[in-house]
Amino acid sequence: MSKLTYGVGINDADYPVTVNEKIDGKYRRTWTCPYYKVWVNMLKRCYCEKYQRTMPTYETASVDPRWFRFSTFRKWMCTQVWHDLELDKDILSSGGKVYSEDTCCFVPRRVNSVLHINTKSRGEFPIGAAFVGSTGKFQALCRDIDTKTKSLGTFVTASEAHRAWQIFKASVVLSVAETYSTQTYGREDVFNRLLKVADKLITESKEGKETVDMWNNT
Repeated sequence: MSKLTYGVGINDADYPVTVNEKIDGKYRRTWTCPYYKVWVNMLKRCYCEKYQRTMPTYETASVDPRWFRFSTFRKWMCTQVWHDLELDKDILSSGGKVYSEDTCCFVPRRVNSVLHINTKSRGEFPIGAAFVGSTGKFQALCRDIDTKTKSLGTFVTASEAHRAWQIFKASVVLSVAETYSTQTYGREDVFNRLLKVADKLITESKEGKETVDMWNNT
C-alpha cells in the first residue's frame, strides 16, 4: 500500500502526477499535475504540524474525509473555474474550518487576502489600532486596495482608531467586490458574501462594537 499523504491522503490517480527529467546530469521535477498540487497543499495546511507552527490559523482546520481520496477531489475541481485562482474554505461557510465540496470555491488572491486578519498577532488592542509610545495616542492602520499599509490618522483612544479601521476596511472590501464582479470567473454567491462582510464592518462601527473576525453574523 502506498504511503498516505500527510497521514490521510490517498493518491489513487491512474496516471503519474509528477514528471522528473534528467537535466545537466540531474533529475529535476519538470511538471506536477495542477489538481494534485492543490490537493496536496490543502492536506498540508490541515495535517502538517511543521506548516501549522508557522501558520497556526490552520491548527483547527480539516478536510472532508471524502476528499482524502485524490480522485474524488480532482473530480470536483474539474467542475470549477480554477486557473490562476486559490482554493478557499472561508467565504461560502463564513469562516468555516472544513475543506469540502459545500464550503470551497476558487477565488483570486486579492479576495483571499482582503478577508484575512491575523487576530493572534495584533496584541492587546483592537484590530487596526497601534499604540504610539512617543505620543501616547493610537494610530489607525489598514491595508489599502493595493495591499500596502495605509495610515488612517492618530486617535486618542484605541476604540476610535479601530472604528477608523472598520470604516476603511469596509471600503476596501467593497472595492474588491466590485472588481471581482466584473471578472469572467466572478460568482454571485462570493460577491454577495463580500457585500455582507462590508456591511458587517459598517454596522459594527456604527454600533460601537469591536470587530474580532470577518465572519461572525455574516
